[in-house]
Amino acid sequence: MDNEEEIVVTRRTPFWTTSNYDVRELEDPDGIYGEPEGLHTVGRDGFSAGLNS
Repeated sequence: MDNEEEIVVTRRTPFWTTSNYDVRELEDPDGIYGEPEGLHTVGRDGFSAGLNS
């Protein structure tokens, strides 16, 4: 960073580096990085009812 040389790192989004550094996504026309992942939450009815008391 001090030498102002470009580097390549893996990271997730959103992430704090996006707003703190000049970050850009690399294009992946051949799909070598795979499909985007997702985050899913599962819970049972009434699970959070007691959390706000």
